[in-house]
Amino acid sequence: MLNHKKLLTISIPTWNRDYLLYELLEKLISQVINDRLTEVVEILISNNGSTDKTHEICKNFAENHSFISYYKNEVNIGARANVIRSMKLARSSYLMFLGDDDRLSSNAILKIINLLKTNSNLGLILDISRSKLNEIEENTFIDLSYLLKNYYWYLGNAGLFIIKSDYVKDALKNKNYESFNSSWPQTQIIILGLNENPDDSILISKLDLVSEAVHDQVMVYNSYYLWRTCHFDLFSAINSIKNEITNSSFENALKYLKSNVQQLFFNILQCGVFVDNINIKLKTAKHIFKNMWKFSIKEICYFSTMVFVLILPNFISRPFSNIAIYLIKGNSGLKKKSVFVLNERIKKINFEKQKTNAIRPFEFDPEKA
Repeated sequence: MLNHKKLLTISIPTWNRDYLLYELLEKLISQVINDRLTEVVEILISNNGSTDKTHEICKNFAENHSFISYYKNEVNIGARANVIRSMKLARSSYLMFLGDDDRLSSNAILKIINLLKTNSNLGLILDISRSKLNEIEENTFIDLSYLLKNYYWYLGNAGLFIIKSDYVKDALKNKNYESFNSSWPQTQIIILGLNENPDDSILISKLDLVSEAVHDQVMVYNSYYLWRTCHFDLFSAINSIKNEITNSSFENALKYLKSNVQQLFFNILQCGVFVDNINIKLKTAKHIFKNMWKFSIKEICYFSTMVFVLILPNFISRPFSNIAIYLIKGNSGLKKKSVFVLNERIKKINFEKQKTNAIRPFEFDPEKA
């Protein structure tokens, strides 16, 4: 075990989003100072070779606040490697991963510190405030299989988590950065850590730690991104560590994916049919068709329909999709689709006009067919 000096590290990987990072750091620093947490909290930034003002901003903050640790990669080492590196460098007993476009609610850090101090032997704290599953009571301890069956997607950027820092170090003893999934390396690390330490507790709670993030404002969505990050890469992530975890954990992760395939279908329709250009639609359809045979019969049925709709001309696919969305989600689904489509079209226009990299699509590194 490491000789940890602090209780919590907030790890922040970043690249060319200087103004977003500045806003985040100001809010985090304010919480740490106002709640008198400077002795127990470390804010750690890993700058992935940014070419904007990120270095100057981080250097200035680090020079003025002893609880800030700043690291700079001289070149861009890829999103996956920088995510893992930002976690590996943590010098506290526990770490929390934040994107530069995440924002915490007031007193969120203090809530976490209090939980860590009052609960011994914690392996994971997961904030499930944004989950639609309401059967769990506040501050509930569960096992890994239940966690994967009900909250698999939340074990990453989709949900705020706090884990033992040693999980990262232990995972990297036998694996290099390239061994992890490009979309969900943190998820694999969490699962491996909990699997190797069955005596560690898993605490889920509706803490409302996340305030309004700016992720939706700076991420350009498309059907390929949604297919990869919300399903295919989650499947690949759990499948690649299948032999390192229990069969129950593996099967429950697959059950989670299967149970959420209808929501994926809705997301693909509203984005692929109403937002994407023909090249993205065909790219998505090709990738789904090539890989859908790995999944269950239920999933294959949905995926086959996705492929069929994506390759249809717009004058056929759009009315078909509106009918399907209505049948799945009703009028509220159609309204939600209209708002999403409008926002994404505006975002794409801004992305094409902008002179910075703040607004950008997700890049899979390395890209795999």
